[in-house]
Amino acid sequence: VLAQLGLVSSIWIDTSNFQTILAGSNTGGIFRTTDGGDNWNSLSDNYLTTGVLSIQVDPADKNRIFIGTGHLGFGRAYGNGVMKSTDGGVSWEQTGLNMNSMAANFTVRKLLMLPGNPGTMLAVINTEFRQKALIYRTTDWAENWEEVYSDNGAELFSIKPDPLNPEIIYVTGNRFFFSTDAGLTWIDQSASIPLDSNYVVSRVEIAKTPDNPDLMLTLVENYDTTGANPSARL
Repeated sequence: VLAQLGLVSSIWIDTSNFQTILAGSNTGGIFRTTDGGDNWNSLSDNYLTTGVLSIQVDPADKNRIFIGTGHLGFGRAYGNGVMKSTDGGVSWEQTGLNMNSMAANFTVRKLLMLPGNPGTMLAVINTEFRQKALIYRTTDWAENWEEVYSDNGAELFSIKPDPLNPEIIYVTGNRFFFSTDAGLTWIDQSASIPLDSNYVVSRVEIAKTPDNPDLMLTLVENYDTTGANPSARL
C-alpha cells in the first residue's frame, strides 16, 4: 500500500489482539494488517472496488465480517450494498441488502450489530443526490432486510447504541432521532434542537457515557438559510 494515497473511511480493531486491524478505504475496498499497521493486504480486490464505509465483525466468530459499501461522488452513489465474508475476508458475497433492493443508487453509511445479538443489524442508507435516507433492519445475519425508516431530504451519518441499554439506539445526521425497541420504530427529536431563526441543522453528533446515563453531549452544525451568514456554525 503506497503512503499518502486515498482515505480511510472505516476501521475495526481486534481488541483481543490489537495487531489485527481492518480498514475500509473511500474507493478501494477493505484492507487488513496483522502486525499493527506495518504491512497491509487487500481483502477485496477480486470482489469490489468501491468504498467501505462501515465494518462490523461478529464478536463470537471473527471470521464473520459485514461491510457497508459505497462511495458518493458528484451527487452520484456507487456501491454493492451490504456484503459479508464467513472466512475472515478471503471471499465475499452479497447479502439480501444489495443494489437491487431499491430503485435508487445508494451508499450504506453505517452498520450496527446489536450488542448481545449480533445477528440483528441495522443499516443506515443514503440515496444519491441526497434525496432520501433510510434504515434497514435484519434479524437473520443479513439474509433478509426490512425497511424501518425513510425520510425524504434526510442525510444520515451515525448510529450508536445506548451504553447501558442496547434496545435504545440513536441515529444522527441532518436529523436526530432514536429508537427504544432495538430499531423497529423511531422517534424524531430534530425539532427539539434549539436554533436561531432561519437556521437549520446540517449535522448532529451525540455522545453518552455509562458513568452518567442522564447526560448526553450534542454537537450541532447549523447554517443560515437566508444566506446572510454563509458559514456553517456550531
